Amino acid sequence: MFLFLNNSAIINENVNDKGEYLLIPKILSSNVTIISPETDVYGPNPLVINVSIYNDTILTKVVANINSSLIDPFNLTMSHYFNEFWNCSWDNITDSVYPSGEYNITIIAIDSELSVNQSQHIVIIIDKDSPSISIIHPDDASQ
Repeated sequence: MFLFLNNSAIINENVNDKGEYLLIPKILSSNVTIISPETDVYGPNPLVINVSIYNDTILTKVVANINSSLIDPFNLTMSHYFNEFWNCSWDNITDSVYPSGEYNITIIAIDSELSVNQSQHIVIIIDKDSPSISIIHPDDASQ
């Protein structure tokens, strides 16, 4: 599997003994931790995603990839805000484009050598459905 950002694969080109190019992803050996959200039910408010990434090289891009069987996958670009901490906000979570259901969030970190780490992910549930409420007792006649 190759990671595509802006229609370009992040790859390490190698040539085999037949002169053919082999596309091999480079693995980033960083320590990625998802701080929030936790595996839980969320909605309909915007969702803030916070991560910490310890890395020996300079990180050039960090994204939160949102994937579900309900929608096409998309990336949210994360901002570096302090030391090893990065965050982003899924602000338009209330849009009708994102139905209630399970969503996988994978953190993808890319360093200046184009090495990639996409080992950390969580599954959350978005619930935008209003609860159904019925008054059973007292009925209207007893008031």
